Amino acid sequence: MLSAQQELAQLNNMTQENQNPTFNFQLDLNEANAILAALHELPAKVCNPISEKIKAQAQEQIAAMQAEQAAVVEKLPAEAVE
Repeated sequence: MLSAQQELAQLNNMTQENQNPTFNFQLDLNEANAILAALHELPAKVCNPISEKIKAQAQEQIAAMQAEQAAVVEKLPAEAVE
């Protein structure tokens, strides 16, 4: 089993052509909060930009989910909403 540093080095070698690739992760709320909590163990100048980016993306997704839920509720018959 590779250590985290070995895995990162391997990933770095695989992305030589694209020096700053973008990743998409699927995390549930508890996992995202755990990552944010761990980030806040680092100095603010390191963790704040990353945690703000995570929070902004999460807020966008939450707003989209709420809009989707509202659209579904609007389509329900009035008696089903009560």
